[in-house]
Amino acid sequence: MMIIFGKEMCEFCDKAKEICRQYEIEFKYYSVDDRFDGINNMSKLKDKLIKENRMVKTVPVIWHHNKFIGGYNELMSYIENTSEYGQGGF
Repeated sequence: MMIIFGKEMCEFCDKAKEICRQYEIEFKYYSVDDRFDGINNMSKLKDKLIKENRMVKTVPVIWHHNKFIGGYNELMSYIENTSEYGQGGF
């Protein structure tokens, strides 16, 4: 399952969710600017980044099965190289 942290008015966050839907990849989306859960989601993201000693400056921030992928461009490369349309398979 993909874990995507993003913001509601983020074009690349929307694209990341859409590409997951298009390839029928299960995902959970956590909005870090959600009015109700944003603080908790941001805290989850920070904890995950600290635990893995990573620093990011933009969203989306994506993991697949606890493997750090990166942002939208890295997600596209990952899918192209691991899906049935690329060189491998999920």
